[in-house]
Amino acid sequence: MSSDRRTALLVLPVLLALCMPERVLAQRASVTGTIQDSTGAVVPLAKVTAQNKATGISRSAFTADSGSFRISSLAPGIYDVRIEKNGFKTVEYSQVELAVDQVQNLDTTLVPSSIQETITVKGESIAAIDLNDAETGNTITSQQIENLPLILRDPYQLTLLSPGAIQSNSILGGFSVNGSRERNNNFLMDGTDNNDAEIPGLSLPQPSLTALNPDSVQEFQVITSNFLPEFGRNTGFCGGHREQERQQRLSRRRLLVWAL
Repeated sequence: MSSDRRTALLVLPVLLALCMPERVLAQRASVTGTIQDSTGAVVPLAKVTAQNKATGISRSAFTADSGSFRISSLAPGIYDVRIEKNGFKTVEYSQVELAVDQVQNLDTTLVPSSIQETITVKGESIAAIDLNDAETGNTITSQQIENLPLILRDPYQLTLLSPGAIQSNSILGGFSVNGSRERNNNFLMDGTDNNDAEIPGLSLPQPSLTALNPDSVQEFQVITSNFLPEFGRNTGFCGGHREQERQQRLSRRRLLVWAL
């Protein structure tokens, strides 16, 4: 292989990543916050680590001089978030659930300590308040997709669980949200456009619409108003779903094959 071709193969993935649309990145979640001590003074250079419980993958960041931190591009899932700094008790938030496009705020106060101690905060006690934007909507979880009846096996039916969403009575069979037309909706799959080119905004299978398998959908976010720019394609609602992480399942299959 020539050196020019080898260089092109190395540069191409980088260029594709730089050209990735913002809405693809919006299918990820973030953790942010400000770290202070018991006197209210900010704590710089505190280490914050977020570990995905399903994959074991962890991401770390250090607080800035202002005591603030942000860990972005986290895959939606369950996380343990650990905050540590020499001379303070370590704080660990366990079982923090992050949804698609969620920005979880974890403002924390560290308590001085001369010995190594850890304070554990259960994720259930953390309010899922997004201070990052003014979007309104809700998230359809994997538990709802698995447990609620889906006669047509179409996860988009669960859009009707969102406030302001009704089934339209037209021949198109779509959804109307907050009184908007059914063709004014926007569907995304893993951050990419999933609308029919001729009749956009419909949930039923169309020639250019990728049909969804509920067994492969991790969760589904419905945004009904105050869209961010990356979601502002139409005036109805924005529905974005994320496929299940398959890495663990594939690893098990590979182990079974090798065992045979």
